[in-house]
Amino acid sequence: MARMAAFRFTARDDPVLEAHVRRHIGARRFAYNRCLEAVKDTLDERRARPDVEVPWSGYSLINWWNGWKRSEDAGCLFAVDPSGRAELVDAGLAWRTEVSAQVFEEAAVDLGRALAAFSASKKGARRGERVGFPHFQKKGQGPESFRLRNKVSRSGHHCIRVGERGPRSLTLPVIGPVALREDTRRLRRMLRPGPDGLPRARICSATVSLRRGRIVVTVTCELADVHPGMRHRSDNGARRSFVGVDRGLSHLVVVAGSDRSEWGRIEPPRHAVAARPALARASRSLSRKVPGSANSTKARARLGRLHGRVANRRNDFTHRISSTIAKTHGAICIEDLAVKNLVKNRHLARSIYDAAWGELASQLRYKAAWYGATLVVAPRFFASTKTCSSCGWLCQEMTLGERIFRCQNCGLTADRDINAAANLAAWGEAEQRSATQAPDPEARGRVTKACGGRSAGHHLGDGGTAPETPDPGKKQEPVAAPAA
Repeated sequence: MARMAAFRFTARDDPVLEAHVRRHIGARRFAYNRCLEAVKDTLDERRARPDVEVPWSGYSLINWWNGWKRSEDAGCLFAVDPSGRAELVDAGLAWRTEVSAQVFEEAAVDLGRALAAFSASKKGARRGERVGFPHFQKKGQGPESFRLRNKVSRSGHHCIRVGERGPRSLTLPVIGPVALREDTRRLRRMLRPGPDGLPRARICSATVSLRRGRIVVTVTCELADVHPGMRHRSDNGARRSFVGVDRGLSHLVVVAGSDRSEWGRIEPPRHAVAARPALARASRSLSRKVPGSANSTKARARLGRLHGRVANRRNDFTHRISSTIAKTHGAICIEDLAVKNLVKNRHLARSIYDAAWGELASQLRYKAAWYGATLVVAPRFFASTKTCSSCGWLCQEMTLGERIFRCQNCGLTADRDINAAANLAAWGEAEQRSATQAPDPEARGRVTKACGGRSAGHHLGDGGTAPETPDPGKKQEPVAAPAA
């Protein structure tokens, strides 16, 4: 078993189940805040006493919590006799047995991960934006969810069981059986032992969350590798023919080879645009309600369900696209898009969010690994759209309205998206060649040939190409070779 996957189910409406779920969510939030309070108190104490050990990792936080929940600091239960004398009956958190103990442990693990991310970001060892110190979680603002691990009891039974009370049921520890809206047949078939006596899946954990008024259970599983018949062949180390995947707004995805041969073109479904009238009516209805009233709560839930429906449709469409590309092509090249910076354009932000460029790239990454495909990512500032895929000439100015690329050097006329996808495919092939070339025994490393010539792709600031002899004092970057 070498890959992780998640199965998402929606529970049927049940007031008793909702009460159990809300109690567990509150317990998780309480444990997280209490552990964070202990970390802050210990940090303040260490200023006066440097030898004090701060519980920083998830393991140390679990140990601290297990000791605190049974101490008198968590609470005391007294019994008073008729004479008025009080006697200590029990010490510790009185309601800790009403919820699963795993909820407290996973809350401590989450805090440990947040502290680790803060430390790594502070040291500069973590990519992305600066991560601040964890803060206390408030009801209605933090994650309305909790996580349960699939532990094995002493009798050998798993805590999380699927299909025990019917094909649409899921059993969770302490909570008990949960009636689901969807059938669990696909997961149940993978959990059954195969011809070799081993199952194809193993349940690791289950995350229960409240989303837009509904209870969603996400079962995380460790699955076996995809069947060899569905994986791409390795070809014994032979070079693969790359395809470039260009993401856009006029066409959501355009797939083409380095020779500008088009493999696919997908129009954007624009789910948010189709649902805009319904969303506008629901938003106006919510604005007319008195804040805090029962009708306001119903209108807000109705608006949330509409947004959830749009998100589900977009996610399903993205999964279909990524699965098709990963199954069809064995070598894929995509570009690294700074989506967070692109959405700052207020004219295109809504369309970019609706296109889900980032989610598509994320799905392509792990699905390519599932099906044995090679995935490379072109650098963020690689001018795939403005570069001629035939001679390497760079167009300095090209507006979004120009859908046809016209090269002023070789006279190439091609579709804008096809030209960009061809450049990405050529860049992926050049990257593969540079990675598979023989090492230089003298330099004790791999040979990197400096690019040069008219079609090498190294451009000057005035739009021309680099001279035949590269400047030894200037860094030369390997680029794709021109298409034949």
